Amino acid sequence: MRQFPVSTATPHVLIVDDDADLLETLVSLLESCGYRVSAASTGERAVALATAPEALPDIVLTDIAMPGIDGLEIIHALRSCRRLVPIIAMSGGAPGYDALDMAKKLGADGIIGKPFTMASIVEMLDRHLARLAGI
Repeated sequence: MRQFPVSTATPHVLIVDDDADLLETLVSLLESCGYRVSAASTGERAVALATAPEALPDIVLTDIAMPGIDGLEIIHALRSCRRLVPIIAMSGGAPGYDALDMAKKLGADGIIGKPFTMASIVEMLDRHLARLAGI
């Protein structure tokens, strides 16, 4: 099992994606890597989970293209309420629209295009959590 520094023991990751299969895969992967994971399939649920004082995540991994509140709105909502949690945005992109560039402009700490490897997601989360812990 992965060993985390004392300051980030069992990091809590909030994963947001409306693709049920990908969400399930990411939850299983990250739990097997030793993360504590919460999942949301809607932006509305994600904002509620990311701002609930009793269970604040250490990092948020969000899809961009979702019905209702999308990933860009999630980033905006978390930054507007001064939630400084690291946010990683993921997107498959759409012709003529660079969602990941917009995510960075709104305050995402990292971006990753779909399709991606599971190893790249774990590496990105580890890197951002290490930086948060000052490692």
